[in-house]
Amino acid sequence: MPAYRAIYATHVNISRANHLRVSTPPKNSASIQGNSKARESVRWFVLYRNELAINVQLSRDQAMNTQSAYTIQSLRAAPQLTNVRSRFRRNHGGLLSALCCSALLLVSAPAMSQALGAAQSFAILGGTAVTAAPPLSIINGDVGIAPAAATFITGFPAFATVTPPFVNHGNDSSAIAARAAVTTLFSDPFLAPAGGAAITANMSTGGPSANGHYTPGKYTLAAGTAIIPTSITLDGAGTYVFSLNSDIITSVGSTVVLNGADPCRVFWLVPTLATLNGVNFPGTVVAGAGVHLGVGANLTGRALAGAGGDVTVAGNSAVGGCSVQGAPGGLAATTVNTVASAGVLLGGSISDSATLTGGGIGATAPTGSIIFRLFGPNDQNCVGPVIFTSTTLVTGNGIYSSAPFTPLALGTYRWIANYGGDANNNPTANACNAPNEFVNVVAAAGGGGLGSAGPTLSEWSMILLSAMLAFAGFNALRRQQK
Repeated sequence: MPAYRAIYATHVNISRANHLRVSTPPKNSASIQGNSKARESVRWFVLYRNELAINVQLSRDQAMNTQSAYTIQSLRAAPQLTNVRSRFRRNHGGLLSALCCSALLLVSAPAMSQALGAAQSFAILGGTAVTAAPPLSIINGDVGIAPAAATFITGFPAFATVTPPFVNHGNDSSAIAARAAVTTLFSDPFLAPAGGAAITANMSTGGPSANGHYTPGKYTLAAGTAIIPTSITLDGAGTYVFSLNSDIITSVGSTVVLNGADPCRVFWLVPTLATLNGVNFPGTVVAGAGVHLGVGANLTGRALAGAGGDVTVAGNSAVGGCSVQGAPGGLAATTVNTVASAGVLLGGSISDSATLTGGGIGATAPTGSIIFRLFGPNDQNCVGPVIFTSTTLVTGNGIYSSAPFTPLALGTYRWIANYGGDANNNPTANACNAPNEFVNVVAAAGGGGLGSAGPTLSEWSMILLSAMLAFAGFNALRRQQK
């Protein structure tokens, strides 16, 4: 059998419908085009025999509001690349599926939550009163009141339990800051009716297709009280905004079906009173006159009443699930998750990517900048001089990238990226050696390596997976030559 020196490159996408698609790039091509509909992406290259190149990368797309990647690299030059035929895909599709699913276990999947500035930690915020009645209810988020005094929070903890680490805030600094954030949100264009698609008052029979199904976007009710007598369905990931004309009333037993939608990215602007009696209702409800939950009603989100409104929980209910603890001073607790580019041969460029989450929305959305700093080569603790700085302006939560940099020396380079904060959002404090923040620059021939002290357990797992894939590819080539 001829001595093959071949490369196998595959891209495995898991779509929102959880279907696998395995594809190979054109001959002699090492480029992989991402799928904008993919929720997860796994990429690896295996060049076997005398030349071995392993590149394993896991990532999450922008629709997930985060980007997590893990990369292993061991690069050596290869004078000739021969593409393995697509028969490998047919013979080993099951193996690829198993490898993909195993690899995804190594990627964290943080829960998504849409921040509301200083109100992001609250599940309930009342203006004049917050009342809980028996039987016992569970509140997963802070409970607060402002401008009324703390004594107007009643029924806690006797009839409603606030799950730690969340607590009650009786017109204290946190509640006052949250009140200011909610007041701003009432008049923010983010929730304003302008630009919304018109809907009918009976939401169970309305919607774009007049069948109670809604896709991501903004919807506006121009007149009347919105009602959900039976159910509605939210189809697909994205942000939903329902800007109503007056009240909303959901009937006993009604439900909101989430077909791929995240309850923490659903928002309801109710100028007057929200009366929720259904078994399931998702989203952040911002209601001027108050939010009233009937017995057994569940709200996965937040009940935020206006300064002149109240929040009542009739009993046997659950409220919360989207709250995240805020930063000191009532600022939104922002986070920056970073992923450096893959390792390169000397002469190639490297960069860094930062996903900013947890900031406010609308008028309190993050502004300012993210500063990317690069250290190296081989500055293990980032104590030497910064060799490159890139500043990117921030216009809200999202993904931001540094400018590219071309290293002039071999070694391991380390990035540090941080958001500087603004009047509504706390700065971040990422440090040296954050996960996924190192890049290896290796020689074009006869050099290179991981550039790290040794693989961690996760790295060994990824190397084992790649070795299994290489072995399967070798067997496939042998069968093709028989």
